[in-house]
Amino acid sequence: SEVFSYLEKRKGLVDAVCVTGGEPTLQPDLAEFLQKVRDMGYKTKLDTNGLRPDVLEKILTGGLVDYIAMDVKNSPAKYPLTVGLDKVDVNKILESINMLNESGVDHEFRTTLIKEFHTDEDMLEIAKMVKNAPRYFMQKYKDIDGCISHGYTPVDKADVLRFKTYFENSVRNVGLRGYN
Repeated sequence: SEVFSYLEKRKGLVDAVCVTGGEPTLQPDLAEFLQKVRDMGYKTKLDTNGLRPDVLEKILTGGLVDYIAMDVKNSPAKYPLTVGLDKVDVNKILESINMLNESGVDHEFRTTLIKEFHTDEDMLEIAKMVKNAPRYFMQKYKDIDGCISHGYTPVDKADVLRFKTYFENSVRNVGLRGYN
């Protein structure tokens, strides 16, 4: 395929491949793709929303990734609102979080913060959800072309610094992205 041909030509110049979205776990051949990339000698990273713990388990048990970044969109109560769906099986999100934390595979959880969606109460709930994670990042929202919905605003840095304190006793490393 075109991707593998490209990777073959880049050996020695590129050392890792990140599979990102849409949502990669919706692709039926994801595990086979990751295996082939690893067989070529590349490290692999997967970005996921965690809604397919069955696929995630196959990838983890198969040793197909070196690193996983999982989005945690919001507290359980606000998950559907945040992702724009009527209903979300938050138990699948929690299952994926627990699976990653127990997997031994290097990983992070991250939330893109939107003022209209993320309150102190939500962040306290997210801190409980990702407890014992190796790392958690709060990312600044950017309203760019291609966003599904426009008109939202980023959370102020002062609020983010307060949110950060909610994670300091439950997550080993807490960081900010996009907040200079």
